[in-house]
Amino acid sequence: MKVIKIILIILIIAALVLLALHLMGKTKRTIETVTHIDAPPEAVWQALTDFDSCPAWNSPLVYTKAPGAVGEGFSFHFVNEKGEKGMEISPTLKTMDLENGLSWQGSLLVPGIFDGTHYFRVEAAPEGGSTLTHGEAFSGILIPFTGAVFTETESHFIAFNQRLKQQVESAPPAP
Repeated sequence: MKVIKIILIILIIAALVLLALHLMGKTKRTIETVTHIDAPPEAVWQALTDFDSCPAWNSPLVYTKAPGAVGEGFSFHFVNEKGEKGMEISPTLKTMDLENGLSWQGSLLVPGIFDGTHYFRVEAAPEGGSTLTHGEAFSGILIPFTGAVFTETESHFIAFNQRLKQQVESAPPAP
């Protein structure tokens, strides 16, 4: 009986700590990057959503099942510099049109532990060309304990943006 009381006390303390972290806003985090691309939004959008051609210019990303219709699941994984396959990610497509952007949402194991809504927005830049906004809004109880993941993730977003920029800017103009 004493062991059950100790376990119960530990669970209550853990729940209170997680509640406090949530109330302090520590269970949410957003990463957002912005890149200027010297091409019209339609050209950027075309390259971004041409999932079959993506491996040619973005080799770290491998689609196991390419995005299809909004509301459907798809899957992908990353390959690191050593050629090692990373964890399979299976989100649900939320938006996919130039006006609303491209976004998907996924969770680690079950919702509430480590969730993410990944997004891309492509807009006409006032100075010409396009502004690519690429980010992810994270939430869940593991967020306060995953600091290094965010630094690495942001650097991957920046690298992706640069590869997309190079792909679009080096493509011949559409007729």
